[in-house]
Amino acid sequence: MAAFVIFLAFGSPPAWADRNAYDKVVDLSAESATLRVEHHHDWGVAQRDSDWERMSTGKDLAGSRSTLSYLRVLDKKSGAELFHLPVSALTYLWIDDKSTYVVGISRIKVGNPHQLVVFNRAGERLLERNLAGIAWPGKSESVTNWIQWYKEPVPKISIDEGTATALLSVQDPVGGMRRFEFHLTP
Repeated sequence: MAAFVIFLAFGSPPAWADRNAYDKVVDLSAESATLRVEHHHDWGVAQRDSDWERMSTGKDLAGSRSTLSYLRVLDKKSGAELFHLPVSALTYLWIDDKSTYVVGISRIKVGNPHQLVVFNRAGERLLERNLAGIAWPGKSESVTNWIQWYKEPVPKISIDEGTATALLSVQDPVGGMRRFEFHLTP
């Protein structure tokens, strides 16, 4: 029993209490040579919206044009919308040098089924991960609102492509690189 208590005290990631529920409105954008990426989420409205349960469990992420939280990708030259899809609430956007991949990362935990997503230029979701409860050096999270898992304000991010898979690397809070493998086609 004592070993179990010690494991609970030292084997799990630290957690802090939240004073209020996360309810921010966020608009992000990122640009590459050929793409403009826009993200919007309104967690204040979301928590009062009838679609909140679908969104917070990931059920609303399969194809509707959600207004609670979305990712919109535009071709900069033509202005054409390449895709507009519902996503988890994001806090940082990144586009690779070849404008092939769009990466969204998040430190938001409440109502957020994924803190990491990767899309290709066609809008196919190649990777999604929930990072709550994972123990890494330097990673911390509050009871409900946030997860501190990447170096802020701007983490190093890279993608190395293989023939069938790619390896995404994201800098963690202590400077190490966390790696996530994904298939090049969904």
